[in-house]
Amino acid sequence: MKKIIIATIALLTVFSGYAQDPLWRKSTMTTGNITFNVETSLTVNVKGVDRYIFSVSNTTNTRDSSGTLYYKNGEEVMDMGVYESSGGNPASGSFEQAIAATFTDAQIANLAKSDKNPMIISYVVSPEGKTLEVSFSMSNTPEMLSITPAQFAALDSNLKKYVTWTVNDVGKQLQYVHTMQFVWFGKLNIVRTTPPATGSGSSSSSSSDGPGGTQGGHPTLNNKHDSSKQVSLP
Repeated sequence: MKKIIIATIALLTVFSGYAQDPLWRKSTMTTGNITFNVETSLTVNVKGVDRYIFSVSNTTNTRDSSGTLYYKNGEEVMDMGVYESSGGNPASGSFEQAIAATFTDAQIANLAKSDKNPMIISYVVSPEGKTLEVSFSMSNTPEMLSITPAQFAALDSNLKKYVTWTVNDVGKQLQYVHTMQFVWFGKLNIVRTTPPATGSGSSSSSSSDGPGGTQGGHPTLNNKHDSSKQVSLP
């Protein structure tokens, strides 16, 4: 799980005394007919101030976005080489389309202030390239905590609606693959043709959502992608 460990360290790299928010204390949050699990995944006390990394995931998710993979015949994948090499790449511009449908320009600009502590999105993707499930991990920065439950719901829906993938040959042998994406709002090239849907309403100080640049998942993908370029991971 080398890449997941690296991702966790990345979230903790730069902190600057963020105020605590009750969101991380919740076990669930509900908006409309959607309920999310909220879990604190890491707690660090720095000079008397608690720093939290928390995850948000739809309660309808049934697959572990960083766990065991299975071949199409139901056999568990035991070869770590398959974990390392399976994966895919998102369709160009599809992620930006999901973000544009979720957040206003002002909200994106605000979230960009947290780019030193990027949100991480974990995906479960079908062999055909459809986004099946998503979950979000983030630090307790004011910007991340400004995202509302309704925006989480909209982002969950829009990522599944817009983000499609080209899955590689190894991934096509599996029931699904895992991918992971770092979100740097300030690097996104948003070309807006329509305003965000109503689910992207104004931010509040009690909840969060997220967007951004892509990285290979689980130990899965062996590439990193943001909105402008693609490079190899170590």
